[in-house]
Amino acid sequence: MKFENIKSAVRKMKTPEIEFVINKQKEGSMSDFVQFLKRLDNKDKKIYSISWIVYIAITAIYLGWFIYSYKDIDTIYRIARALYVIAFGMFSFYLKNQFNHHKYIDYSIPPLTFLLEARKRHILWSKKLLILIPFILLIDIGLTIDFSFLWSNMNQITGILLFNLIFYVFITGCILFAQWVWKKEKANVIKTIDQLIEEFQE
Repeated sequence: MKFENIKSAVRKMKTPEIEFVINKQKEGSMSDFVQFLKRLDNKDKKIYSISWIVYIAITAIYLGWFIYSYKDIDTIYRIARALYVIAFGMFSFYLKNQFNHHKYIDYSIPPLTFLLEARKRHILWSKKLLILIPFILLIDIGLTIDFSFLWSNMNQITGILLFNLIFYVFITGCILFAQWVWKKEKANVIKTIDQLIEEFQE
């Protein structure tokens, strides 16, 4: 098994937040790369932990808002509040699940298995992100209901289409930003993992 290229590959992965330094006299090794991934996993774990707390708080706020205003608003607005609670609660569950997954990573498993699992954790698009679809749709419906007063003096369909156009342009911007961040911090990580997996499978 060869690891001669790990040192040069890992050096390309430096970011302002994470720097992986290898002594010039020391050859890169699998253990070095595992330690680098461990630091990256710990960083992600902290992000998931903080995000989970924030979304739990948001869910609690919207639930309180729903209960407090229940008798004073029309049914359609009750539905909007309920959709917010469901959406944020669902996303909170996802974040907690990801935190738990990162909390119990086993770094002692066979190298090839570890690399395959690491690839799943750090790849940009995966099945786990499918939860974003119902989350975005629920938020979209709730916001469309809440801001329906904005187009009360125009054609309803036109107003809804314009609002959703703005909403999904914003969502697209968020996705592109997330992709940019991932490319900056993790694209070379995935490239290195793929190279190592290929070497293990030779």
